[in-house]
Amino acid sequence: MARSRQPAVRRRTSEGEPDPAVAPAPRPTPSEPPAHAPSPAAVRGDAVGRPRPALRDDDTGARRTASPAAPASGPTGLGALEALLDGGSDAFDMGDILRGGARLRPPEVGTRMSVAVLRVSRDELILDLPGPFEGWMARRERPDAAVGDRFDAFVLASDVQGVHLSTTLSGEAAGAFLQEALDAGVPVEGRFVARQGPGFTVRLGDVRAFCPISHASRLPLADPDVLVGTTASFLVLETGERTMVSRRALEEAEVAARRAAALRSLREGNAIDAIVTSVQPWGAFLDHDGVDLRLPKREVDWDEPADLTTRLERGQRLRVRVIGIEGDVNGDARVTVSSRDPDLDPWRTVAPGLSPGRVVAGRVVSVTDFGVFVRLDGGLDGLMHRSRLGTRLPSVGDTVEVRVLGVDTAARRIELQPADAAPPEPDETAEVRAALHTQDAGSMGTFGDLFSRLRR
Repeated sequence: MARSRQPAVRRRTSEGEPDPAVAPAPRPTPSEPPAHAPSPAAVRGDAVGRPRPALRDDDTGARRTASPAAPASGPTGLGALEALLDGGSDAFDMGDILRGGARLRPPEVGTRMSVAVLRVSRDELILDLPGPFEGWMARRERPDAAVGDRFDAFVLASDVQGVHLSTTLSGEAAGAFLQEALDAGVPVEGRFVARQGPGFTVRLGDVRAFCPISHASRLPLADPDVLVGTTASFLVLETGERTMVSRRALEEAEVAARRAAALRSLREGNAIDAIVTSVQPWGAFLDHDGVDLRLPKREVDWDEPADLTTRLERGQRLRVRVIGIEGDVNGDARVTVSSRDPDLDPWRTVAPGLSPGRVVAGRVVSVTDFGVFVRLDGGLDGLMHRSRLGTRLPSVGDTVEVRVLGVDTAARRIELQPADAAPPEPDETAEVRAALHTQDAGSMGTFGDLFSRLRR
């Protein structure tokens, strides 16, 4: 239910303190010099032409009207003009001031401003606004507020009813001020009460609203039904026959303000939480506080899955590690992450058991001009050099048995040969290793690195 408030326009005494009393300025007598500007009392009373504010008694909660005070003996002339401008010149029409008929302009609906608490009553906060105005908001919005506290608020109404402000509308106010919230862009608090076709029914105080599922969250949800029964803040998109709200629009505005700081805070090696936003054949896109992350397929797990959809889905939460940052962190940097668990690194857990001469099974993952890559247990890739293969080459996907010839954990390379082939002579093994290292081994990297580049 709409409430009726009277304007609370304050003036300042000669000591600079707000004076709650409002009184018309006395007419100057012939012996008094003419004022060069209206007195603060005139501005607050006759010049504004508005009734006095109705206040609430702190102890009883009863409504009361402030009684008129005696005419103020504040400054006149230039002193009055200085007092008038003390709260900020934006609230005045300078032409009116110079003509001696200044009128105050209350803040416009939708204005976001910094306010300070002047008084605290049982149900309301009386707020000090920029300029010579006072405003109010329901105390339930900030129940722990104390005199002197400062915060940002939005103007919901600014007219003869007074200056009404809010941070986020909730409870009954969420339904009572929907049009004002729409006009001012003020968030309203509501509760998801049920799934309704392509969206949700949302309760805003006594009002039912609709939130399309595409507006229920900025990020994809693995199970949208988890929202039912939860409370969130929304922006009002439509009012009238049907009220429509969006949670995503508010989240996107909040994330846009945090994204730059989140990107600058990232360092290689950081472990962060992220949400899968898209699964692609090459890997997946993730989101971390508005920052887009890339998760290559080979970095999903040590044992790279053939089909990523068996491991990842939209809306899934992952703990990932930053492994690369390319570009300007103050602009559009490219951030690459890995979801591999360092404690399960097969080069530490599996490779030590691959002693030379051991026969193991593996799967062919790539066939190249110089050999065949075979994936072993734990996701380790080994290479069978072309010189050790016969005329018949295996195909990608074939399961083969191979013999381990050597393991270089420092270089992360495993040399293999077919299990049914005769063990090579020591000189032959040395020649093959030399050939591998002369093929620009520095740029070749590990077998895993080489294999990854070959697939690009």
